[in-house]
Amino acid sequence: MMNFLYYYWGENTSEDLLDTLKLFGITYTKVSTAITDYTDDTATLQALEQLMKDNSFDCIFSFNYFPFLSLLAESHQIPYISWVYDCPHLTLSSKTISNRWNYLFLFDLGLCHWVTNLGAQNVFHLPLAINSTRLKKRCASPSETDYDHEVSFIGTLYEKNCFDQIRFLPEYPKGYLSGIMDAQKKVWGYNFIEELLTDDILAMVTPYVQLPCDERYHFSQRNILANFLNQKITSVERIHLLSAISEISPVDLFTASDDSLCPECNHCGTVTYTEQMPLVFHRSKINLNISLRSITSGIPLRCMDILGAGGFLLSNYQPELAQFFVPNEEFVYYENEEHCLELVGYYREHHKERRAIAQRGYERAHEEYSYQKQFGEILSKVFP
Repeated sequence: MMNFLYYYWGENTSEDLLDTLKLFGITYTKVSTAITDYTDDTATLQALEQLMKDNSFDCIFSFNYFPFLSLLAESHQIPYISWVYDCPHLTLSSKTISNRWNYLFLFDLGLCHWVTNLGAQNVFHLPLAINSTRLKKRCASPSETDYDHEVSFIGTLYEKNCFDQIRFLPEYPKGYLSGIMDAQKKVWGYNFIEELLTDDILAMVTPYVQLPCDERYHFSQRNILANFLNQKITSVERIHLLSAISEISPVDLFTASDDSLCPECNHCGTVTYTEQMPLVFHRSKINLNISLRSITSGIPLRCMDILGAGGFLLSNYQPELAQFFVPNEEFVYYENEEHCLELVGYYREHHKERRAIAQRGYERAHEEYSYQKQFGEILSKVFP
């Protein structure tokens, strides 16, 4: 019987992981400590070292990547399994990424290429998972759905993005950054922001913007500024698209963001991940996914959550979503705002077609992307 050291940092998916560990007969010790430094947190490392001495662990596990856990695994020569669902995830640029005991499972192919180029050795592409047992208990078949919502969106509006914290920029770099953001808004499936942040532009921006770099990490000022811009683009897109849709349909917005940014939407507050969110997805005619722009390829967890709950998914184009699910049969994607509005109008009225798509997406998600199957993939790679 295997024994895991599981580091918990407050992620929503903890309950689903623990259900899965029990299903596989894996024992675990769940630890959660407040950390002051992702790499050199002496107090946390000392506490974990003592835990390692008092127990026999086969591996260390965490959602997302923590350099101090990599150091711990390296010193004890046991695998560190990091299953990443955030993008960007700047701790992946830690110089600990090349440690031989790291096993990285990343939901985005772009992230896979990035960390491999940084020297990571055990890198695996793995789409995210759903707790099939929990969702089947919580949500009936899409064909049995009574709808409470016409169009729903769950997520942040990123109105507190870092780009908007910049107090001043000279006209030329300010206009240049606005121009590349406008250009990126027209393209899904490929992100060219970093390519257009030239050395000259960085030299003009950095006197006015604090772009912290750390010698323990590989990320650059270019990486950080690109993330600022991607958050800003996402904020503008979400606010603008939700406002546009609300002109042709009721939109229920579930967020902790500022209500006044989308005044025409119905503001519904926040929902709990395991209990309330699946029912919102299940009882919405249309569930919107508007991806964070830094997720260039992978399937966001929100898409998996929608499909697993039997919800109808209307998303922007994501390469891997179109690769692993069948467009127009298991989900639908829009190419631009005008196309999105057209699809909202169409699928609000075509009930039979919408339910059939939701049903097929539900079946695919449960057959191919359950925790049982995806975690089995992890175990087969780490403990062959």
